[in-house]
Amino acid sequence: IAWYTCGPTVYDSAHLGHARTYVTIDILQRALLYNHQAQSLLSSSSSISSSSSDNRKRMQPAPIFIMNITDIDDKIIQRAKEKQISPQALAAHYEHEFFEDMKALNVMTPTVVTRVTDHIESSIIPYIQQIMKKGMAYVIHENHDNHGSNTFVGNDNKQEIGSVYFDVKAFEEYDGRINKYGKLASSSVSNNQQDETFFRWSESQNNKTSENVADSQNSSNGDHGDGDDGDGDGDHAKIRQKKDPRDFALWKSRVKKTRLIHNKSNHDNDTQQKQQQQQQYENDDYDLCWDSPWGPGRPGWHIECSAMIDSTMKEFPTHDLLVHAGGIDLKFPHHTNEIAQAEAYHSDTLKSKEEWIPHWVHTGHLHINGLKMSKSLKNFITIRHILNKDNDDNIDGTANTSGIVSTLFESPGDDFRLWCLGLSGSYRNGTTFSESRLEEAKIIRQKILRFLIDGEQWLKESIHIGDRSLSGLWKNEEHALMKLMDETQCVCHKALLGAGKDDRRQGFDFDGGKYLDALIIISEAGSKYVLESNPGDHPIQAVEKSLDLVRAYLSIVGFSEKTTRAGITQLSDNDHNEMTHKLNEDLINEIVYFRAMVREKALAYLKKSDSDSAKMFSKDLLSFCDEMRDQRLASLGLEISDGKKESGKWRLSTASKKKNS
Repeated sequence: IAWYTCGPTVYDSAHLGHARTYVTIDILQRALLYNHQAQSLLSSSSSISSSSSDNRKRMQPAPIFIMNITDIDDKIIQRAKEKQISPQALAAHYEHEFFEDMKALNVMTPTVVTRVTDHIESSIIPYIQQIMKKGMAYVIHENHDNHGSNTFVGNDNKQEIGSVYFDVKAFEEYDGRINKYGKLASSSVSNNQQDETFFRWSESQNNKTSENVADSQNSSNGDHGDGDDGDGDGDHAKIRQKKDPRDFALWKSRVKKTRLIHNKSNHDNDTQQKQQQQQQYENDDYDLCWDSPWGPGRPGWHIECSAMIDSTMKEFPTHDLLVHAGGIDLKFPHHTNEIAQAEAYHSDTLKSKEEWIPHWVHTGHLHINGLKMSKSLKNFITIRHILNKDNDDNIDGTANTSGIVSTLFESPGDDFRLWCLGLSGSYRNGTTFSESRLEEAKIIRQKILRFLIDGEQWLKESIHIGDRSLSGLWKNEEHALMKLMDETQCVCHKALLGAGKDDRRQGFDFDGGKYLDALIIISEAGSKYVLESNPGDHPIQAVEKSLDLVRAYLSIVGFSEKTTRAGITQLSDNDHNEMTHKLNEDLINEIVYFRAMVREKALAYLKKSDSDSAKMFSKDLLSFCDEMRDQRLASLGLEISDGKKESGKWRLSTASKKKNS
């Protein structure tokens, strides 16, 4: 299986709308890996009774995950001009930042990353040529009256010069077509081309132009495409003529007056001259573009993915591309047009009723304050703001004065993943984000952490006491915990397999809500068992297996080691070593500070002689001890208990506290 995900257009920082999409897709991909591993185990177990050749047929290679990066489009060029840097530098910066954010969210790195600029000459232009060869695309010429004479150095071929558009009518009338235009789009698009709900003709300066009404109203998330119907026509739209309002750009002409293009026939002659020409274009503030049979320009938005998919899958003959994913904004027109292009390109090879890609996954909108979160609406929250990576600055650039400090197990990324998994509803539907929703996720994760930490401590104390806990008599409590563990395993397994019923879609789908609920139930039951059972008086197997189960299922859906290894002290990773060093150093500082304060109070008491002063002194000491417990030690990730049974005991905390100023 191969899985392709539409990645970002890298012209700005990624926001939480992106985070929800990519974290959710990451969870689904991890579920796919889990199912593949389960199938591999089944195949391996049956190999004893099967021939080696039969077993090899059963064994399937691991799934691969492909993601594209749109690293050239009008938004990137415009932002680069604003920042006075090259488009390539801008795109490289935000691509690096995007993958850093994904790493912080524990999103798996794609197996293959495809960039548009790497595929224009090798894949995208030949792909367009093939569609044109089949008569399903046409050229719209530039208006010479407005732009003057177009001069192309070295254009020896006789092909037409201008923008290339996909011809929807020709596609629908092609003898070998698979289906009418409009897969994934609403019935209005696929069944009636004259329906003005989505497309309409408009008149402008005596020229007929097209407008994608739905796209202009819904803004297609502001991160992909270049306006209008995704063609990126901009100022050129008024002087271009489409045959049908549904037609869309495959190649966008960027002809400029006095623009010179490097002679293809002299491609290998003078590299230095080519570099000088490219530098001249950049210095003259020209749009970044590539030479093509239709003149200089750039690929349309929709053609990028279709061509890169075709090119990439040729390198993986052992895999079939079965899943294509992205945000719901991309369903129409982007993915609809992707399908049309691919079916036109493969029209002679696709079998009857065969789908180009059989499965499409779309994640719902993320809303904030009643509106969809998007860059175009300027109501977005960056991923780095939530992860507290912007040097402690708030999203508006002001200083963060909240005073929140992290404990050993603080992980905003894991809190957000938990929210995506089970608190934000179905991944297919829209959801509303707020700080309170993230706080709710944090509290739930702390419940799970409480069991992992206390359970491990209970195990260590039980083993330290003696061998009785290793082979003790099982009672009702142990049997009940084991039964609940079996039920948890069954629920989580079914949720991962997509066995949760989706009534809306009349089918079965991944169910993150049930998955999370099962983990919460076993964690609460485990915490209750540990609290009520004295170490050494009970066998350890029920707790031990429950801890392993919770950790395993947290790991399957992508929680980081901050969560999955909570309570395990034998950590060898650098993060734990750094945290341990910081804890020891800060603990010493706090103890020294405590001594200094006690000494100061004691000296002050010596100067007073009446009984009221003695009472006040005692109250001061108690108040300071409370402050030490509730704020200073808590900020270091420690909890102190003052009860009769727990007096003098401490444990690691799962919550964050405000640091005392």
